[in-house]
Amino acid sequence: MIRALLLVVLAISELFAQVPQVNEFYPAKLIKIDATPGYFYYTFDTAEDNYGSRSALQLRLTEGSQVKIKITDKFLYLIDEDGKIQQTEFTVQGLKPPPPPPKKK
Repeated sequence: MIRALLLVVLAISELFAQVPQVNEFYPAKLIKIDATPGYFYYTFDTAEDNYGSRSALQLRLTEGSQVKIKITDKFLYLIDEDGKIQQTEFTVQGLKPPPPPPKKK
């Protein structure tokens, strides 16, 4: 019984230890929110790439707003409009196309 309780406490502490610190987040623009039965999909634009994530919960975010995100192997963490760190499932990374070549005069 005690061993099982210790394993549960250890597992919970591991979950909390994996949440990134606020200073690890970087700016992004929330460019799109989609909803399907069971999930809300969020698309973010950063200076380098576009990223997608999903959540079973609707988060306090406004399309077109600036947010801060942090990506790990499986999760995209973000800071919502209430200043809370939210965990979403990281779904996709898309490279931005290169800028068009300068026009010749």
